Amino acid sequence: MKFINSRLLRLPAVSFALACCFHGLLAQSPDPSGPTTADDSLAKLEELVAARPEPGTTLTQEASRLWWSEQSAIIAAQAEAFYTQYPSDPRRWRAVSRYLRASLHPIDAEVRQTRQLRSHQLADLAMVAPDISDDDWAGVVEWKFYRILQDPTRYDKATDKIDPAPLRVLLDKMTERMPQAPRLRGLEGQYLAVLLRQDETAAEAHLEKLSHSENSGVAKQAQGMMRLRSLRKIPVQLKFTAIDGREVDLASMRGKVVLIDFWATWCGPCIGEMPNVKKVYEKYHDKGFEVVGIALDKPSDLGKLEEEIERLELPWPQFLDAENRRNKFADDLGIIAIPAPLLFDQQGLLVSEKARGKRLEPAVAGLLGL
Repeated sequence: MKFINSRLLRLPAVSFALACCFHGLLAQSPDPSGPTTADDSLAKLEELVAARPEPGTTLTQEASRLWWSEQSAIIAAQAEAFYTQYPSDPRRWRAVSRYLRASLHPIDAEVRQTRQLRSHQLADLAMVAPDISDDDWAGVVEWKFYRILQDPTRYDKATDKIDPAPLRVLLDKMTERMPQAPRLRGLEGQYLAVLLRQDETAAEAHLEKLSHSENSGVAKQAQGMMRLRSLRKIPVQLKFTAIDGREVDLASMRGKVVLIDFWATWCGPCIGEMPNVKKVYEKYHDKGFEVVGIALDKPSDLGKLEEEIERLELPWPQFLDAENRRNKFADDLGIIAIPAPLLFDQQGLLVSEKARGKRLEPAVAGLLGL
């Protein structure tokens, strides 16, 4: 399961000057018209998908967005070419899955809208295609699921709630066709997060049902989310050695307000929130406020994590799981999206899972009685 950003980034347009200067940073990509066989064409597409900015290139956030925007245009063209040129090759649906991913990155609004419309057409065809592989089909279902979840027009303006029924339809289809699909873990977790905002009683019943699922990943996800909810009544226990060698034990922090911040260096909203967390930390630390960071970066990215901590000047301890493929603390609590700020009171009880942005300071101040 991949962790995702909990909100879509709403990004400003990039200046023409930046666009002109940026072409030299693009990783060298093959000409989509070059391949002469289906195997070659698909190999070129996968090469494009795997491409990243040239090693040693340091990009600003805007430059990174532009890189992905331009690279996604090349990927979309190559994917569309394969789909059109090889109409009887079942691997055309793999090309479609690549096209769907590429539809998320265009900066230009008109291009984004056009590509999204084409994506929905292709996704609908893929859903009923008799020759699509299970893996490609599951990828399409996942894409459709998150497009529903991230469509602002589907949310009630007064309550900020979304109808979970269309999400359930997709999950039921995947469960019927692929009951052991690994993707179901994250998707069911997202569905439960939606349901918890809509109907807590129904969500609790569904959590209990999923905790006994024959899909071990789904069962573990539900059990983790149940553990997280239990922290509203049972004091949190968390103990680790931080990457700088500090020993951290939340049991020793009783009497203080504690924010456990699940984040990663690759999470744009996480990085964007750090100045706010730092401001609140500096204002209330000597009054009894602590912050603990749980980084979901890969163990191999320890150096990058340390550089980012230094750049942001973050003084609180950070944990990086160097022993497990999945971060054990995130896994145990069913964390499926970041940023995931968990705010605990002086007794170690969870009081908020949304303490970020404008909500953080008043929540901390209130707990401290200030």
